[in-house]
Amino acid sequence: MIPEITDAGRPITSVDICAVEHRFGCVLPAPYVRFLRRHNGGTPWPDAFHGKRPEDEALVHFFYSIDGDEHTDLVTEAGIFRGYHDVPECLLPIARTPSGDIVCIGITPANHGEVWFWSHDHPVREQATWKLADDLDSFLATFHAVEL
Repeated sequence: MIPEITDAGRPITSVDICAVEHRFGCVLPAPYVRFLRRHNGGTPWPDAFHGKRPEDEALVHFFYSIDGDEHTDLVTEAGIFRGYHDVPECLLPIARTPSGDIVCIGITPANHGEVWFWSHDHPVREQATWKLADDLDSFLATFHAVEL
């Protein structure tokens, strides 16, 4: 089920996309650009997703947005996670879980457009990232409601 997005950011332009690409030295994957143009971040509902492994069940608290606030700004948060944490430079953080883990998108030729998970507290740092989906559309299609 494709999630509905609330609390989206302001409408963005091609100049905004180019600024992000310039900052991170990449070409953003087309499905992610479409997502940004449609929503520019926001809160998904339903918010639970599946990855490729059974244990990959998690929630997205929010997607980062261009020109977001101090906690949701894509460029600021991606810079922090790539600069001060061990999020690989081949990945761009695009969403945050309630527990502080990060959902990323691949931005290099080897992983372009793939969706990855980065665990902030994985005990083996070399194993702290793993692939969730082949592309953003496939990832978004896994969203579902969790029954409490």
